[in-house]
Amino acid sequence: RCEFKDIPAPFLSRFQKYSFSILDFYSIQLREIPVEEQTLMKIVEKKARSFIDHFGKEYFYGFNDETLYSCLLSFIRRNAQGEPYLSNIHENYNQLTIQSKPFIEQDINDKKQCFLYAIISKILQLASPESMIFKLPTFEEGTTRSLCQNYF
Repeated sequence: RCEFKDIPAPFLSRFQKYSFSILDFYSIQLREIPVEEQTLMKIVEKKARSFIDHFGKEYFYGFNDETLYSCLLSFIRRNAQGEPYLSNIHENYNQLTIQSKPFIEQDINDKKQCFLYAIISKILQLASPESMIFKLPTFEEGTTRSLCQNYF
């Protein structure tokens, strides 16, 4: 962490010497799931990053580099034997995201799209109504309609 970088190592506790980011945890978990699921998650990450870049990070309140990886990490779970697996989209709903279910599950057979739309739905919660109104015209008409119905 940045506040510890100038302190000599002997003065730090063993917990302060090592700092893991959410990206570190995500990378570790990602390597443990099957290869085809890793590929799926990498595609989802790339498309989500493209959406964020198009929309503009500055339009999301509190968004930082760890935000996307936090969303991605939430899809990797562990079963009773402690083995990691990519969760079913239905395992990820809560009171905040259940209203977005029609948006997320537009094509329930397309797992990649469901995960991508789940991430977009979470990230849009950080956007102000003004920024949505400002940025919606920059998307294709079908995407604009879908985002608008999900957000408003």
